[in-house]
Amino acid sequence: MASWRPVTAVGPLRALRVAGLALLLGACATPSGMQGSSGNVSGAPSPWSVAAPVASPLLGTVWKVQYVGSEPVPRDTGAEAASLRLDPAGARVEGFAGVNAFAGPAYVSGDSISFGRLVTTARAGTPSVSAFEYKYLSALWATASWRISGWNLELLDRNGRPLATFQAQPGS
Repeated sequence: MASWRPVTAVGPLRALRVAGLALLLGACATPSGMQGSSGNVSGAPSPWSVAAPVASPLLGTVWKVQYVGSEPVPRDTGAEAASLRLDPAGARVEGFAGVNAFAGPAYVSGDSISFGRLVTTARAGTPSVSAFEYKYLSALWATASWRISGWNLELLDRNGRPLATFQAQPGS
């Protein structure tokens, strides 16, 4: 019968595995662009600094409504889920208006944008959320242009006044 004995010596194969793992972890922990004693080695920005957010693309991003005009979206009503998404081809829009889902044609050319006749579901909502939904859909119908700053999208009327402000949703 074999007796159990602890392994006290590290064999050459195990030592190689440990050294390889240490090198791999060291490489992962030292991203290119890390500041060294002579400054930034690669010329890239340091991964440890806070950078300005990269703008999200207009098409294909889910945009969550933050404001309609200057009014914030009512919270705890269902309206906080109001959103829109323009398909990557730029020909359709779909979204949620607070009570009902909507979809329809979208016309995007440069910084100009307009929406065709939107089809909505026909659910009933509370008066406050239904009023928000009406304002939101009216803002879409009056939209003439758009601009993105960081993670925010603004839909603008023909005079450049904001009609609705959205925030890009991560992972969309």
